[in-house]
This record gives sequence, C-alpha cells and structure tokens, in this order.
Amino acid sequence: MSDIAMGYHDARRPEAEPFHRVWWGAIFSGALVALAMELVFLTFGLFIGFQMSGGGAHAWSEVWYFVTLFCSLFIGSWVTARLLGNPGRGNGMLHGFVVWALTMFTTAAIAAMLMWDAIRIANSWLQSFVAAVPPSAPPAIAGPNAAAATGDLSTLALVIWGGLLAAIVGSLLGGSVVPKLPNFLAERSRLPEQPHQA
Repeated sequence: MSDIAMGYHDARRPEAEPFHRVWWGAIFSGALVALAMELVFLTFGLFIGFQMSGGGAHAWSEVWYFVTLFCSLFIGSWVTARLLGNPGRGNGMLHGFVVWALTMFTTAAIAAMLMWDAIRIANSWLQSFVAAVPPSAPPAIAGPNAAAATGDLSTLALVIWGGLLAAIVGSLLGGSVVPKLPNFLAERSRLPEQPHQA
C-alpha cells in the first residue's frame, strides 16, 4: 500500500494504479522552482540590458522575455515530473500544464501589485508636479500620437501572448521528460521471497 501512495506502479498490474491522479505537492514545488528561475533569469536579463543602448536593450528585453518564460517553465515542469516518481508521459505533461497555470497566475498577480504601486507613486508625483506648475492650455492630443500609442499597446499584447505560448511549450516539454526510474514494484517482484519463520 505504501508503494501505491508513493506513485510507483507496474503497467502489468492495473490494481497498482495510484488512487490520486494529481500530486499537488509536486505541482506546488514545480511552480515555486519556476518562479525562482524566473527571478534568476530576470535579474540576469536586467544586468545585460542595462549594459546596452536603447535599441539593443529593447530587442534584448523581448528576446530574453521569451527565453525566461520557456526555460523557467521547462525547469519547473521537469522538477514536477521528477517528483511524481515514474509517471507516464501524458500524466507528466498534464502536471506541467497545471504548473504553467499556477506559475502564470502568480506571476500576473505579482506584476499587477507592482504595477499598481508604480501607478500610485507616479500619480502622486504627477499631482505634486501639476500643483507646482502654473496652469496653461491643455495640449491637444494629435492623431498620429494616439495611433502610435495604440500600435505600441497592440505590440505589447502580442509579445505577452507569444511569451505565454512559449511558457506553455516549455511546461509541456518539461513535463514530458519523464524520469527513467526503475519500476519499484517490478524490481521488488524479481527479488526472491524470504521464507516465513515460525
């Protein structure tokens, strides 16, 4: 019974299938690893980006965004597959997909909190700046400027979408790399049975 709880099963013995299909401990562990790897990749990307000029830094940030999401989700899902024991490829991929969902939700929540704080600080700074400057006629927003802003937002949305797809691919590939561990029950069945002593 303890072997079943550990998640090891023999394909030749259907009664040895594990009772629980989802191992939340492995999923949360993989998501934590993915978040930590995001932080590692992000700090390295910022270090390189600050050494570049404006145009190069912009291109680097977009490329490194894809690399960060792909690699961090690949590593997190790989860790999840390893912690599962000896799962099938499909089971590992499904667990990797749940790791992706949990990691992306947590990343979006952290980004929203940081963005809200930045907006609040910028708003207070802008209010103090407006109070110090004498009032004048408000500048008219030109049509080309509005179109450029809309295009920038559209490009940003496309980059975010592409990053999410890269993260999904990384999580599915990481979960599909199932460990080649020996089957515990099969190995145990090969051992000679010990005689019972009265």
